[in-house]
Amino acid sequence: MKEDSITRRNLWFFPLGTVGRDMVYNLITSFLMLFVLYTKGLNIYTTMDSQAQKVITEQFKKKKNFPSTTNGKGTVESAMVVTEVGTGEVKAMVGTRNASGQMLFNRATNPRQPGSSIKPLSVYAPALQKSFEYQEDGETFKFKNTGYDSQGASGWGSYITVSSKVVDERMKVNGQYWPNNVTRTFSGYNTFRTAIQKSINTCAVKILAQIGVEYSMDTLKRFGITTAVDDTSQATNDMNLAALGLGAMSYGISPLEMSTAYAAFPNGGVVNTPICYTKVEDSSGRTLLEGKSQTTKVLDEGVAWIMVDVLKSVVTNGIARDAKVDGIDVGGKTGTTDDRFDIWFNGFTPTYSIALWIGTDDNVQMDSASEKAAQLWSKIVGKIDRAKDGEYKSMPDNVFRAWNGEYYTDGTAPPEPEPEPEEEEEESKEGEEGAKPDDKKPASGDAAAAEKKE
Repeated sequence: MKEDSITRRNLWFFPLGTVGRDMVYNLITSFLMLFVLYTKGLNIYTTMDSQAQKVITEQFKKKKNFPSTTNGKGTVESAMVVTEVGTGEVKAMVGTRNASGQMLFNRATNPRQPGSSIKPLSVYAPALQKSFEYQEDGETFKFKNTGYDSQGASGWGSYITVSSKVVDERMKVNGQYWPNNVTRTFSGYNTFRTAIQKSINTCAVKILAQIGVEYSMDTLKRFGITTAVDDTSQATNDMNLAALGLGAMSYGISPLEMSTAYAAFPNGGVVNTPICYTKVEDSSGRTLLEGKSQTTKVLDEGVAWIMVDVLKSVVTNGIARDAKVDGIDVGGKTGTTDDRFDIWFNGFTPTYSIALWIGTDDNVQMDSASEKAAQLWSKIVGKIDRAKDGEYKSMPDNVFRAWNGEYYTDGTAPPEPEPEPEEEEEESKEGEEGAKPDDKKPASGDAAAAEKKE
């Protein structure tokens, strides 16, 4: 067998199950599949980056990398998935910290509550995409007064953009004061960018209310999130502000699907379905299966490029500073559930999209929020050789940097404000009233132009 064929366990049993499923679906009965698999033998060429797999496994064994439970009971577990940008190839997957064997519970494919790590997928990217579509159709964004807050439909501009004004204020939704921010305070004026940098809950809910839960859910599904419940006939579903705005979902999202979804940002808005093998051969070398990723265009390339820039700033200037990796710019988003049962960091480099979840199987509170996940993500990604390869896509032709230093897709930037008129100083006169114009002195100086503000 060739390098990266399935010759090692190391928790890499996911491709084996996938191959079995695909063989049953495409070729043979389950009984015959088992017979071939265990008596005839197969060569399964996986997509694994063995160095990345080894790094994750080693770091998962170190107790110091993980938080503890607040009551001292329960085991803190973790799962991590590395997906290659542009191919959908799963390069590493670890679904437990310490166990070994084959028939293990794989937390990497198990949905958990995502907290705020859902916001780029269900709030911020959809908002920019919807504005892009309105502009393409020659329309402006149809803002509305939701009745939840005092800002209403004002202050946004013609479109939702990275510089749109979003006021962090107390909101009343369905008769209740909600949502709260982690700080339990309200900071007033923010922009789209600073709101995601600080992960302000009120701002995320406001933006979601403007784009609508239907549009948000549709975008989330196209990102490849299969566990979001859009059937409103079910008593419990995710067609609401809490699920799509803050990640309080019916079932949650798996690290595998998070990794797949976040890869769309550096991939120009295109989602690749995950694959874990490239080819399966029988013992005679005959090809039985080929792994092929399917693609879905979720975001305009310009919108995706702006989201990469925004998510990088969450790491450089926001709450995810712990995720910085020496030698490369990374982007991503933290996530913490209210009870600290689940903490996340999901992010990307030019080459890899990496999702990390930490939590307990029995929903026991931990003594750390998402900063612990960001720290471990940084440590692991910094040790993965190929994670530092490659370059981000160049700025697309339909994106430009405007007068205020922000990036926009064509036609969505706010107009540059008119400069304030310069103050004119009264000319002094040397002589008495009636002096000749030539006798007048020049003004003592021009007033400085007013600073431009959005």
